[in-house]
Amino acid sequence: MNKQQLIETLSNNRRALGFDAERYNMHMPIGPYTLSVSVGDGMYSMPRQGGLEPEDYRKVEAAIIDSDGDLMSVKQIQRTFGTDCAKLCESYGLGDDDDDNSWADMCTVMPYITWAQVVFVANMIERHSPSAKDMV
Repeated sequence: MNKQQLIETLSNNRRALGFDAERYNMHMPIGPYTLSVSVGDGMYSMPRQGGLEPEDYRKVEAAIIDSDGDLMSVKQIQRTFGTDCAKLCESYGLGDDDDDNSWADMCTVMPYITWAQVVFVANMIERHSPSAKDMV
């Protein structure tokens, strides 16, 4: 998957956050997971303004949602998709891996990541997702 394919897929699944069209969220289902990308005013994106097309943002806020509809924690992301993916999370490195009540156990986002990093995350999700034949 490349940047243009990713942006096109995400743009087809764009939702305004609340009644505010100045920021929006885009979802892309990948296997049992969903890649969520948010941009606009008040989001961890650059520029932090609304009304732009997705490709006009240099950096975006991303998150991985599990099959239950919950944001994944840093520990879950690291165990499922690897350390390189987990390092993009805002709370990576905050807490001991053995501590069940650390920041790493809380749901998290990937703030201010580039589109290249979003493509990396999407490809990691795809690579580690079970195929349909594995789920039967």
